[in-house]
Amino acid sequence: MVLLVAASANPLAAQPFAGCPSTEILAAFNAFAGVGKPPPDAWRSWQRDPKAQYIEPWKAFDNVHYVGVCWVSAWAIRTNDGVVLIDTLHEPHVDQLIANLGKIDINLADIKYVLMTHGHFDHVGGAAKLKPLLTNAKFVMMQAGWDEAMESAKASELTPLRWSMIPQDVVVKDGDV
Repeated sequence: MVLLVAASANPLAAQPFAGCPSTEILAAFNAFAGVGKPPPDAWRSWQRDPKAQYIEPWKAFDNVHYVGVCWVSAWAIRTNDGVVLIDTLHEPHVDQLIANLGKIDINLADIKYVLMTHGHFDHVGGAAKLKPLLTNAKFVMMQAGWDEAMESAKASELTPLRWSMIPQDVVVKDGDV
């Protein structure tokens, strides 16, 4: 939400999330935080609907582009040493992430690092599909994130929303460069 405010404050630096119901998303997350129960099934089905989640990629500033979907973010940062992708989304949104990277002229072979912020399925669930496509990329996360992702993926095996996680790649800790 902070990003939305910052982006709207400088229209030259960013484009708005056209069609993304930010107010409803925030209300659902606040309700979840208040009662500790997931949002209703209707909200969860919206969360997985590629058409409802579609957002055009946009340049936030300088070399940073938003390439995620409506309810969960992913970012591409161009550097002199290659592209850094932050988070992988999850199915069924990984194809949209790949398409968004193409729309901003990022070749998958140019991605050097995939920095995964934490082990929740919505931020790392796309890693299994992306790993074979990002042949030059290292997938990076803190040990707690890797552990969380592995446990969560294993717990999902007997659910309708099953997902898998890649084997641990690069582990970082506070202070690493």
